[in-house]
Amino acid sequence: MMVSSIVTIISGIFLSLVVPKYLGVVEFGYFKLFGFYLGLVGLAHLGFADGILVRYGHYDYESLPKARFRTFFLFLFLTQVVVTGIIIGLLAFFVTNIDKEVIYIMVAINIIFVNIATFFSFISQITKRFRVFAANTILQHLLNMVIIFILIMLGVESYFYYILAQSIVNLLILIRYIIQFRDIVIGKRERLSIVKNEIAHNYRIGFFLLIGNFMGIIILGIDRIFIDHFLSVEEFSYYSFAVSLLGLVFTIINSISSYLYPYIARDRDQLNAQKYKLFSSICVLITSYSLCTFFVIKFIILNYLEDYTDSIIIAAVLYPTVILRSIINIVGVNFYKGLQLIKDYNKNNIVAFVITLLVNVIVVFSTPSLLNFSIGTLLSFYVWWIYTDFYFYKKLNTNTLKDHIFVVLVAALFFLCTKLTVTLGMFSYLLAVTLFTLLFYKDVLVIIKTVRTGVRT
Repeated sequence: MMVSSIVTIISGIFLSLVVPKYLGVVEFGYFKLFGFYLGLVGLAHLGFADGILVRYGHYDYESLPKARFRTFFLFLFLTQVVVTGIIIGLLAFFVTNIDKEVIYIMVAINIIFVNIATFFSFISQITKRFRVFAANTILQHLLNMVIIFILIMLGVESYFYYILAQSIVNLLILIRYIIQFRDIVIGKRERLSIVKNEIAHNYRIGFFLLIGNFMGIIILGIDRIFIDHFLSVEEFSYYSFAVSLLGLVFTIINSISSYLYPYIARDRDQLNAQKYKLFSSICVLITSYSLCTFFVIKFIILNYLEDYTDSIIIAAVLYPTVILRSIINIVGVNFYKGLQLIKDYNKNNIVAFVITLLVNVIVVFSTPSLLNFSIGTLLSFYVWWIYTDFYFYKKLNTNTLKDHIFVVLVAALFFLCTKLTVTLGMFSYLLAVTLFTLLFYKDVLVIIKTVRTGVRT
């Protein structure tokens, strides 16, 4: 898992800093447009694979009903081919921009590659073949970097070859999965008439789980959907570049979640208001200090990526969402899971989606601009955090008002420091956050000691 995380971070740095430098604003914008919609193709299987993950999670590989799974594989393959065909057919009527049409067609084709590979990756998780999943994930990142690096060395500047390279890698990973799980692909299958009830059951269970999992992605991406339709590809490129920089920071911070969850879920009877406040405070402190990475990124943009200087103000506005996203994902989501409040989690995600949608619609009908979309996204996340905290206030009788005041002050301080030079801004921000920490969290050493004690036990 550690190796996989490191490779993911290195791949993210490569795609976020090297590729935009070489491709330029427009071509990089199309490249990121493909990547954004590629992240949504999982919706096309409508939860079928998620249902399998839930229903067969207690099986070992040897005990899997392989004849049934061969039918599942064939059914999923055929449905994804149909979905791909329908989307490609509709594009001819609704898309007039030739570049976007090419991108959407490539995304549609990848529906087959990605969702069938997801089917096998879930089987890997079900049967505890984690090494297979991790190895394929690492291989995918490495192949993407190697092929894109070769394209750069060959002087290729068209976005098409870069999205074609990613599509080929996705196909290769699928082929590797098929070879590894060939006994689930080749052999006698159960008749569809016999398995149809099982298929329906997979959809019923998996659909709501899929929506819950993808709601966060949709909420994070709805602003880019509006930007894609109402602003230029150059503006989409600037915005996506800023978001990708935040993604690097959030990927590192989010890795904490996988380590934090066992301590949250270890004893569900002890998940009380005190623990919620403790984990929230820890998360606020860690992520508040992480905002200083903005000044490093600003230095890189000013000295290495001059074409993307318009992204600096966007990144500055969006950067505090790192704090908000981390609290929601690391603390809120893990408490939902730990307390087995999945239905409430899905309901609250829908509320967050509606809030984000309304904010973006308001921006579109007022003054659509990158700055306004950025401000709208920041406000949406803050309202989402308020809603999450209010839910646990009612559920656990907890009060995190101190965290909210601290975050608002830190965000305001951060915005002021972004106006200074890189060096002065970074040191001013670090000094002020440290003073605020000592003022608001006098027991910070006790909190750190508590965390260390929890880790040791």
